[in-house]
Amino acid sequence: LYYLALSYYYDKQYDKSIIELAKAEPVAEVSDSLYLGFVKVLQASVYSKNYNEIAELEALEKALEIYTKLDDEYYINVAKLNLSRSYLNNCRYNDALLLCEQLLSSSSLNESMRLQSMVYYAFVLASKNEPDYKTASLYYEEVSSKQSAPFLSAQDYWMWAYSLSKTGEFIQSQQIVNQGKQIDTSGTADY
Repeated sequence: LYYLALSYYYDKQYDKSIIELAKAEPVAEVSDSLYLGFVKVLQASVYSKNYNEIAELEALEKALEIYTKLDDEYYINVAKLNLSRSYLNNCRYNDALLLCEQLLSSSSLNESMRLQSMVYYAFVLASKNEPDYKTASLYYEEVSSKQSAPFLSAQDYWMWAYSLSKTGEFIQSQQIVNQGKQIDTSGTADY
């Protein structure tokens, strides 16, 4: 049931995916906690695709609880990483900041998760009530210099450019805007 839901998810048939997840959840509750965690993470992904940030957050909090009970560090990190993004989406910056700090201090984090955590951390540093634009810029720069996969979204390029401009780095900010224009045709770069 989980893998059927996953195949629907990859095929962008989110309505069918969530139906199969609803079937898989009670089975996993009885027979396999690890798969129950998988179900919750995939539910969160479906909710995210449908802009239901509150349901996404609830599913990820449940997944973290499940993985914590299983004491599986890899999946705990996966849940924390996804949950930190969800906290950002729900404007819960302090919670996102705390999770990112936990992730970045973890010695068991793989390189891909570490880089993604740095991106989320940079975003929350620039978004919180008392922003730290300089540190955010440094994190974005580090991720960009080590990037072997596309960790920076268009939104990240804009936040990086904005952070640089707020620290007086206008030339570098414009260079980032020019890079962002290549991946985002929404007109944000002109703004």
